[in-house]
Amino acid sequence: MHQIFTSPGVSILTVQVDLMHIKHLGSDKYMYGSVLYLLCYTVMESLEPLKNLKTIAREMRLYYALNRTPTRYRYMNRLGMFVKKKGLPCLRGRAAEVKHFGKALESTWRNHMNRNLEIHQKVALMLKMNNQVETVLDMHKGKFNAPEPDALTLEASAFSAMQIQQELRQFFA
Repeated sequence: MHQIFTSPGVSILTVQVDLMHIKHLGSDKYMYGSVLYLLCYTVMESLEPLKNLKTIAREMRLYYALNRTPTRYRYMNRLGMFVKKKGLPCLRGRAAEVKHFGKALESTWRNHMNRNLEIHQKVALMLKMNNQVETVLDMHKGKFNAPEPDALTLEASAFSAMQIQQELRQFFA
């Protein structure tokens, strides 16, 4: 047992990771906003980003319906949902919307990516690994730990997603 737990009032509940703020309202919002930016401004055929966003919204609504997504991102009607005046692209939204956004975004990315470009393949893999993290977390919702095989999958997927995200950040910088 770590010595921190001998302090009065300190337990696993005081140091448990806050996934909602760190992942869904943190790194995921920047990851998803950046992928949307790439789709709307560089990857898709139309030169009009708003037109591309409407196509993405249509595809994601179809994905949500076919996969019975519990919480859907509703307001995909303006570029301001992820483009900021200053700073990096960042998806706006509630934690539950962002949490369930990844699989639909991965599907949409795969529909539009250039499979011959390594950088596009890396984006797809980053989204896949991030969604794998979400899947394992959902399987063990409300538990303090996961069985070893799932814990190893969670760890490997999370590290892979973040490593690829770092590589992409350096590439696009």
